Amino acid sequence: MKNQTIAYLCAEFALDSALPTYAGGLGVLAGDIVMEANLQNTNLIAIGLFYRLGYTGDNLTQAQTPQEHRLEKVATIKIPIEDHYISVRCWKKQQETIPVYFLDTFDSSNSETDRKITDILYPSSSEIKLKQEIVLGIGALKLLEALNIHPRIYHLNEGHSAFLVLGLIRHEMIEHKINFDQARDMVRQKVVFTNHTLLPAGNEVYSSLLVSSHLKKYSEQIQVPVDQLIAPGLIPRSNDFSLTLFCLRLAGRTNAVSHIHSQKAAGIWPHHPMLPITNGIFIPRWDRLLSSDPANIWTAHQQCKKALLEYIAKQTGHQWPADVPLIGWARRIVSYKRPTAILQDPNRLTTLNANFVFSGKTHSADETGLQLFNQMAGSISSISKSAVFLPEYSLDLAALLTAGCDVWLNTPVVGFEACGTSGMKACLNGVLPLTTNDGWIGEVDLSNIGWLADDTDITGSLLSLLKDQIIPEYAIRPSWIRRQLAARQLIFDHFSTTHTLSEYQNLLYNIQS
Repeated sequence: MKNQTIAYLCAEFALDSALPTYAGGLGVLAGDIVMEANLQNTNLIAIGLFYRLGYTGDNLTQAQTPQEHRLEKVATIKIPIEDHYISVRCWKKQQETIPVYFLDTFDSSNSETDRKITDILYPSSSEIKLKQEIVLGIGALKLLEALNIHPRIYHLNEGHSAFLVLGLIRHEMIEHKINFDQARDMVRQKVVFTNHTLLPAGNEVYSSLLVSSHLKKYSEQIQVPVDQLIAPGLIPRSNDFSLTLFCLRLAGRTNAVSHIHSQKAAGIWPHHPMLPITNGIFIPRWDRLLSSDPANIWTAHQQCKKALLEYIAKQTGHQWPADVPLIGWARRIVSYKRPTAILQDPNRLTTLNANFVFSGKTHSADETGLQLFNQMAGSISSISKSAVFLPEYSLDLAALLTAGCDVWLNTPVVGFEACGTSGMKACLNGVLPLTTNDGWIGEVDLSNIGWLADDTDITGSLLSLLKDQIIPEYAIRPSWIRRQLAARQLIFDHFSTTHTLSEYQNLLYNIQS
């Protein structure tokens, strides 16, 4: 039987709340794909990194170990970085039928500096981030070789695992006795790439000298000049190396994560068209209603709302009534998502018969994010009777929020949100969207589901829609229920990982399901 194995590589995987291997949407999507692959009996192997200090990395006393998460150690491999080798431990988590492997460098044989390479997800140091990407890319291939696994397709879910391609090229050079360029063309048929963002922060650019120095030992090992190794990532007329360009030039097929994202990407990388394959959510993981019966959906949602209100009361002391609309905003706190958009006019906000719940997290090294968090905290404290912030944002809290609110705020600057899946989880649970027209929303007719806010006057638009349309309609139960049913059906029909994985197989992998 023809080999159909897919190696799915990503810097983060959100498989459960406690496992310190995710930051936000990328990890949640990767986790959902793993779960969908299990459900669909897809022959998929996932590989990422284990981060002792997780995403924020701000408390050494909370360092975690693979052992406490019952991960099985399957191998220790050697990775060349700069002028020496480091030991990389390989751990396995069996997600039902899908093996998920995590690599880390916290090995006693490594120097103290090298042991810390995989401590923090998305470190502020560019050099450490580059080292992580070498560990993930080169380490993943070495692990697969150690396990005698030879996938048909290597799916780079974002560019963090890009250096795996270099090992594949070297293998083809030896196997077929061909040169680097010939081998590169052969490898393209095995490599696919998903780009998740157009933002500079998600498309790493390094000094070509830094990349060269860190690949020097690897270059010697595989006997390919380092200049040739880094050439696919070089930005014309500069001394910089782009990980995204490296992937775009070496992958046989590339996809964006929504139609809007694909269109915007074409303006940035016109020579590298991206297939529009919109992200989805794994419905069994996020569905709290468990019913699409018109007679039951209101009651089912009220049970979810009751659970959230009880949690809010326990965390904050606020005893909010269930008959008042509950508006939610929760995700990573970054500027383009505009977390303070609805808080800019507190006088108008406090006149609304509604309550507001916020949550999210930011990286400890993200100064802009921390400033936004402080602004949010200050604004919320000034209207504390009707607004709260829930700390310790996690997968479990995300599930509680996207099921228990009545309205889901989504406020990115249009053109900056590649997809955004929290709104899908909300719609699935009858939580109606109040959103700008970005990401996946650009593919939806919201007229019978939710409300579109004006991107140019975001605060005024949000407050006017709440006052004039949303809050009055909440009191008209049959109309609200019709919207809930339409929102839920939309996700089943178009925005599940069942649909996404099918498009991966048919369009990206060229494997007919």
